[in-house]
Amino acid sequence: MGKEKAATVSGWELMRRTGTMLNILVGLGLVLTIGLDLASGGKVRRVIGGRLKQLGQPAELSRAEQIDQFCYQRLPEGNVYLRFLGFDAQVREDESFISRHYYRLSYTLYPRRVYASTQGRAIRNGRELLAANDPPPTDWIEARGVRYVVTFEKRDGRLLPYHVRRVE
Repeated sequence: MGKEKAATVSGWELMRRTGTMLNILVGLGLVLTIGLDLASGGKVRRVIGGRLKQLGQPAELSRAEQIDQFCYQRLPEGNVYLRFLGFDAQVREDESFISRHYYRLSYTLYPRRVYASTQGRAIRNGRELLAANDPPPTDWIEARGVRYVVTFEKRDGRLLPYHVRRVE
């Protein structure tokens, strides 16, 4: 009978094959770990599940986008006067709410004007705005082309739905 040739593998070939096998084993380990986590309702499932739910739904709007949408839907023309009732300038969240809404409305409605005081003072932050936020007289509103008075109100620590009054 003929001589059988012994199979020999070089050192480099052996390392390549070993590396491939290790990659396969690590990959299988990850698949099994993720599979067990998904089956048991673990953290991976919560993360992936939350992302999958979001795929079929419209993205949640940022605060700025919510304010922009409010402007486009409820304040289509003319200047705007803002009232803030029941807010406390010493409370950080209140001051932040006031500043965010005043500045974002001003930005979004430009070149229209957004007023929050009849005193003609420069307002640099929510505390100053709240201190100067007075009810506007009818003649003052008419002279400045104000078409909407928007009132944000807080009562018993809760923000109430805003109120938009069209000025005729």
